[in-house]
Amino acid sequence: MIEKKTAHLAIAILALAVTWVWSSPSFAAIAFTLTVTPSSISFPDANPSSVSQIPASATVLIKVRVTNGANQNWSVHLLANGDLLNSDGVSKIPIANLTWNATMTGRACTNGCTCVSGTMSATVPQDVIRGLGNTPNGQFNCNTNFLLNNQWGYNTGPYTQTITVVTASP
Repeated sequence: MIEKKTAHLAIAILALAVTWVWSSPSFAAIAFTLTVTPSSISFPDANPSSVSQIPASATVLIKVRVTNGANQNWSVHLLANGDLLNSDGVSKIPIANLTWNATMTGRACTNGCTCVSGTMSATVPQDVIRGLGNTPNGQFNCNTNFLLNNQWGYNTGPYTQTITVVTASP
């Protein structure tokens, strides 16, 4: 007799911690206002046979306002602090199983600002927004929809991890 696994992934909660990082002394003159809402997201339980990617419980809105940026390139990155960790203290879901789609919302940025979709990493910061100079019309906004690859191999239980949002200049 073949036994069918019926357990599903329980809720995974990601806390989004906001930090600001400047990569060079000449970049320090740029003023950033960065807002990330909500500060945490979760993924509902779903059957991997019917749902290959679980959408997060909420869309994350990332807003950036740049002043004193005079023709300097800048970006907003996402960086995980590690893999998703289960409350059992042993089980992990590789962080690369977390992806996002980012789309502009609100007013366009005339300086070439763009929202960037990607795959989460714990070693290399991943762009979510790129721009040049000041953000006209106040700020630039990206709706960021996170997706978790759903697989039968995940142990059940809640998983958590922190994602840091960083501003930087290449």
